[in-house]
Amino acid sequence: ERLWRALRVVAARGGALRPTGLEPPFVGRTRELRLLKEFLHGTEEEGNARLLSIVGLAGVGKSRLAWEFFKYIDGLTETIWWHRGRCLAYGEGVAYWALNEMVRMRAGIIENEPPEIARNKLRLCVEEFVEAEEERRWVEPRLAHLVGLEERTASDSRDLYAAWRFFFERLASQQLTILVFEDLQWADSGLLDFIEYLLEWSRNSPILIVTLARPELAERRPGWGTGKRGLTSLYLEPLAPEAMSLLLDGMVPGLPDDLSARIRERAAGIPLYAVETVRMLLDRGLLVESNGTYRVEGSLQSLEVPETLHALIAARLDSLGASERQLLQDAAVLGKSFTAAGLRAITAQPGDAVEPSLTNLVNKDLLAIQSDPRSPERGQYVFVQDLVRSVAYGTLARRDRKLRHLAAASYLESSWSDEEEVAEVVAAHLLEAYDADRDASDAGAIRDRARNALARAGDHAASLAAAASAQHYYERALALGGDDLVQADLHAKAGETAALQGQNSTARLHFENAITLLEATPQTAAIARLLSRLARVDLMEGKNDDGIERMQRALAMLSTTEADDPDREADIASIAAQLGKQLYFRGDLDQALECAERALQISEMANLPEAFVNALDTRACVLGARGRRDEAELLFRGALKVAAEHTVSAERVRIVHQNLASTLEEADRLEACLDHYEQGEAISVREGDRIGAVTARLTRANALLELGCWDEYAAMYEHYMDADAADLESVAWVSGMGIHIVFLYLRRGDIEAAGAAVTQKAAALQHAHIEMRGVYEAARAAVANVEGRASDALAVAEAGLRACLEQSFPIPACSNLIEAGDAAFALNRDDKVEELLTLIRGHYRPGRQRSIDAHIFLWQAWLAMRRGDAAETAANFTRALEAFAELTRPFWLAVTQLRFAAWLLDQGPSKEADDMLVQARSAFVRLGATPWIERVDAAAQGAVAPPVARALLA
Repeated sequence: ERLWRALRVVAARGGALRPTGLEPPFVGRTRELRLLKEFLHGTEEEGNARLLSIVGLAGVGKSRLAWEFFKYIDGLTETIWWHRGRCLAYGEGVAYWALNEMVRMRAGIIENEPPEIARNKLRLCVEEFVEAEEERRWVEPRLAHLVGLEERTASDSRDLYAAWRFFFERLASQQLTILVFEDLQWADSGLLDFIEYLLEWSRNSPILIVTLARPELAERRPGWGTGKRGLTSLYLEPLAPEAMSLLLDGMVPGLPDDLSARIRERAAGIPLYAVETVRMLLDRGLLVESNGTYRVEGSLQSLEVPETLHALIAARLDSLGASERQLLQDAAVLGKSFTAAGLRAITAQPGDAVEPSLTNLVNKDLLAIQSDPRSPERGQYVFVQDLVRSVAYGTLARRDRKLRHLAAASYLESSWSDEEEVAEVVAAHLLEAYDADRDASDAGAIRDRARNALARAGDHAASLAAAASAQHYYERALALGGDDLVQADLHAKAGETAALQGQNSTARLHFENAITLLEATPQTAAIARLLSRLARVDLMEGKNDDGIERMQRALAMLSTTEADDPDREADIASIAAQLGKQLYFRGDLDQALECAERALQISEMANLPEAFVNALDTRACVLGARGRRDEAELLFRGALKVAAEHTVSAERVRIVHQNLASTLEEADRLEACLDHYEQGEAISVREGDRIGAVTARLTRANALLELGCWDEYAAMYEHYMDADAADLESVAWVSGMGIHIVFLYLRRGDIEAAGAAVTQKAAALQHAHIEMRGVYEAARAAVANVEGRASDALAVAEAGLRACLEQSFPIPACSNLIEAGDAAFALNRDDKVEELLTLIRGHYRPGRQRSIDAHIFLWQAWLAMRRGDAAETAANFTRALEAFAELTRPFWLAVTQLRFAAWLLDQGPSKEADDMLVQARSAFVRLGATPWIERVDAAAQGAVAPPVARALLA
């Protein structure tokens, strides 16, 4: 850094090299630096993401600690990917600015570089770290969007977060990756969300995140630094008196004791105070450099040391010449870092005097030059400390402040290659100019410019899915007035971003205000669109009927609008597709199909893939509910094909995979269904949708149990309990999806755990969808059967069976049939068994639901055995064996072998029965079904009698 600064001096003055700055010694922070080193090597060894949050007062040494950490890393032999980004102090923070800087740093893109050059650099960077072509096509445009090289809109932050996270994970897969976020107290809320997201989702990647912030961060984000996995907080206390003495002695050997004591007392442990005092002495010529050290020149006896750090810096600025002081004040308007060109554009100083004055300010340690060769700000000037900038700005006259802010806004608008990327900064400058003199003759025009800039800032933040920042900008723009149409548009945008954050009441208020403003205008289409947005709020609040009614009104209004409205068809298709989905969930299948058909017709002709896929999915769901599963499967696969060929949201694709998997599972094609459940989970993981990922994982439970993958399911459930259950306990239906664990517990003999699980899931499932509640009723009945409460089991399971048959849910229907049948046989209610079989045959003809057929064969064997019909008993046991074998149901195959063998052995020795018992025992051992192993052993020893008791092993 010193060499860089010296070279700038040479370039500016043509003079000889000489010392140009004061670097204080690093004292009092060895413990903190050691902790950083431990974090570094621990992250590398364990391969887990970690976050070290460093908090401290201004001037306490956060940046210096980070600089020493960087020097340590720079001296290591192994390669480490280092990234540094700074948050800007504008409004609510510029959306993801620090992350933008990190990506630019990695790609070697400097600020305001020509777009074609910058895009090529980014492409080469992505190719270097992301191997798969498909993954590059996904990652690159989202990184380009972040750094302002591509215009995109992402309403869901997960769409962007996943790609950004993936990029850093690919870096970390090669080398340990470090991300240092400076001035986090000014970060936008989206960046804070992303850091937490990265820590959570990249837990198995060696990524070390270091954040530097002042204590006021806790006011913006209460709870930051607490309760997160892999996060450690470090508060930098002021330095001890001994450390302050070492600091002063290291900078200025021979400083008089009384002056040193006064400085230590005033500094109160803040090293910046001591450093600025020494710089003040240098400015006044009371310290001079000699042979690489500093010595006192003249008398310091009468020197007054300012009381506060603010006053100390102000005293230093007062010692500057008028032109240099004015230039520093102008620079303060631009921010902590700036270019010479930007400063020339706003200052009243002669252009040819700017560079020499900047060099003098660098020599006086008020400014520095960004020397990091990878930084996008490399070569720019930067205030050595933000307090210096703040004090300089505070001394600028109000009139000059207004003029400089207006000039800065105009410079940014005209010079930046992508104006939207700095929209937040432009808006901040215009607001400062407006607030500086609201009574001026040009105040109205400045206010309108500020409002428009705030709206653009909101649009930019919204395009990056920074919903909180976008909402803030829109609401600030609303406060600056405008006509009804302008206000309605801002209310609509504010409502949209509020809804994305789940702020339903705020979103509703904004949408209603927008509708009220438009009711007196001929803006019918705009009102219809607002109604559809308001309907989404209804749905999020569980007001499905209200939401459906609003969407129907919106469709009716859009039907009366002009056909040449460019957005009309897209709106109709989108609303119709969503309305169809909601009607399907309500059970209005005819209306759902009608809406889906309307959306399909429009979206295909108008090339609207999102609405087309949504409508196809709805149509398939309706057909599946009507028993036309083959047709439904074709439609689901067609929807996935369309999605693969066009731009369709990942969430939409995940939903189609889930629905296709469910359809395949209902058709007893379990291996195929698992593939689609896994693809849905992979999409959720990639997109950072934790609830979607957990849902897709738990939904596989029934298929895994039926296929005999018990250990896999047990490990999956254990992982859920360790990693997700506590965090997702408020999402009741996700918690309830773990109910399948009851069947595993019972089959492995842990009756107590099964009963506890049923009790635990009761609250989550009491208001659940009938399909999930049907599984819960079967689990309750299973526990009751094992505990010998057959009457209770029969009542619960029969009710669950009838409810699931009424809604055409074959999987929970089959589970309830099993438990009801077991209970009826235990109660010697053969008539009830016959009734249940007749009931289920009324819904599923033979051959339609093979898994149900297999269990019916088993029960028919039982009934024949009880009647004494040996031929029919053997025939039905054989049919059940063949069905379970063909379906790859190892547990039920083994159960059937056990029961068939027990019946055969009751009639005498049987080689066939012995073979079946050997096979059944082997299957139960592999599954870990301890109670069933015991039953096989009992049957083999002839210890079970009479025949019915021998066969009824439940």
